[in-house]
Amino acid sequence: MEDSKKVIFKIADEEFGIDISNVKGIERQINIVGVPNRPSHILGIINLRGDVIPVYSMKAKFGQRESRQGESKFIIINANGLTLALKVDDVNEITEISSDNIFDLPPVVASEDTEYVKNVARIDKRLILMLNPGKLLSDEEYECINEMLEEHELQEA
Repeated sequence: MEDSKKVIFKIADEEFGIDISNVKGIERQINIVGVPNRPSHILGIINLRGDVIPVYSMKAKFGQRESRQGESKFIIINANGLTLALKVDDVNEITEISSDNIFDLPPVVASEDTEYVKNVARIDKRLILMLNPGKLLSDEEYECINEMLEEHELQEA
């Protein structure tokens, strides 16, 4: 494994990371258009430079309530060919992490429910869960987002 750049972001008091090769951009507050009958993790859609992109709540993913306080950030990622905006509390840094500081997820916490966690990185004395964007969405969420985007395209036509 070689050194790689990671985008480190915050959800509440916890830090997470994602490989920069999966990141298409980082945006500030964007107007989110709500979509009726959507799963709780999907906040709606945004129009970003002409592209309609679903917004995925990382707080909801981790069982936390969305708050209206403060300014959120949106990390635009590619997840299995789907462009997705991850709503996070803040983006802390973009940093290179040595392969010596990346560890497998301990077996005691590795399960089907945590398969979206790729590994753990150590930066100074901090431990950061590194996410696997390909495993972030459940099959149901992935299907729902595709249906939502198809419906939006039909309305636009």
